[in-house]
Amino acid sequence: MLPLRIAVVVATASLPVRLADLLDEARRNNPELQSAREQANAAASSVAPAGALDDPMLMVQLWNGPVDFSTVPIMVQLSQPLQLGGKRAARRDAASGEATAARANALSKVRDIEAAVAKAYFDLYLADRTQEADEEVEGTLRSLIAAASAVRNDVRIGGDGPRVVILSGSNMSGKSTLLRTVGVNVVLALAGAPVTARRLRVSSLVLGATLHVEDSLQAGHSRFYAEILRIRAIVDAARGSVPLLFLLDEILHGTNSYDRRIGAEGIVRALAGLGAIGMVTTHDLALTELAATLGGDAVNMHFEDRLENGRMVFDYRLRPGVVEHSNALALMRAIGLDV
Repeated sequence: MLPLRIAVVVATASLPVRLADLLDEARRNNPELQSAREQANAAASSVAPAGALDDPMLMVQLWNGPVDFSTVPIMVQLSQPLQLGGKRAARRDAASGEATAARANALSKVRDIEAAVAKAYFDLYLADRTQEADEEVEGTLRSLIAAASAVRNDVRIGGDGPRVVILSGSNMSGKSTLLRTVGVNVVLALAGAPVTARRLRVSSLVLGATLHVEDSLQAGHSRFYAEILRIRAIVDAARGSVPLLFLLDEILHGTNSYDRRIGAEGIVRALAGLGAIGMVTTHDLALTELAATLGGDAVNMHFEDRLENGRMVFDYRLRPGVVEHSNALALMRAIGLDV
């Protein structure tokens, strides 16, 4: 299984206590939270229920039949607004506001306590497990592809594995899809959501990607210029205190092969030197030589295709090493271009 390291849900089988148990204990027994809850309950009980005198229309409904108002003593002139129940309603509104504030204070206490307990738990039990960026994905699937037709692949980056994966392959073989699969599952994991994988382990990190870069006529930016601006932002993020996972799709493909090779090597070397981990896809087989220049920090992986009865067939299986052929000319001929 190819290693991949990121920001994850750390396995807790060997931990002496469960975070959920500590949180439950804190919610039950923290004196500040208990006091805030008591105040909220007391404030809620002080809110009087709405009564008939609080609403003139409700009061009128209390009459059991037609009333001759000429025989009923009226304490105010009918031309004046009726202030029936005004003071009582004002007191109830004030009490309701106090109850709402007390509930908000109790909820704020819950959030503060949960955050403090979670941080203490991480510092005590997990910090030594996530000192460097680490991600391991087993049997991952593309989130928007039906499980019946999707192909599972295992990926591991960082830790005791390679820090960088150089991913080569022909057109439509699955390179960009794998990057999206990794990126989407990392985001889902960091959000605490279910992931599309049999197992995912990832450490705390930030994510930087060039999977969707566009030119801009309004900004005066070409696609290549937009890409290098994005890459600069990714490099800046790698200098932060949280490890970075980078996903660079078809790196620098908008320039010539000479500049692309020099630029890509410099960028990937800089990111690895800053402690980042990641994946880089390319059609340019010259860029696969980056793995050799980075030593043990990088490996080559690839996707393959084959021609069957004049059709391109893809199995979407991740394999070690460099792809040995391309399919661009075959694809062009397959759609009728005379090349």
